[in-house]
Amino acid sequence: ASPPPTDAIVQPTFNMVINLKNPASPTNSSKLALFGVKIDSWTFGLPEDDFVMESVTFKALRISSEETSA
Repeated sequence: ASPPPTDAIVQPTFNMVINLKNPASPTNSSKLALFGVKIDSWTFGLPEDDFVMESVTFKALRISSEETSA
């Protein structure tokens, strides 16, 4: 029974770290750090065969990368 907010709702931002590993070369890997990430769209579907389909698009303010090797 509460009224909708009159002010704009601020969308939260977060940082995301993605570790990329190549099974063909296990000693090499890459790391991506995304800063100021905001979700652009998010869809979720549960078809009849119980297989979950999910899709997310996002935008980031800055990207940093790092490659490692042994």
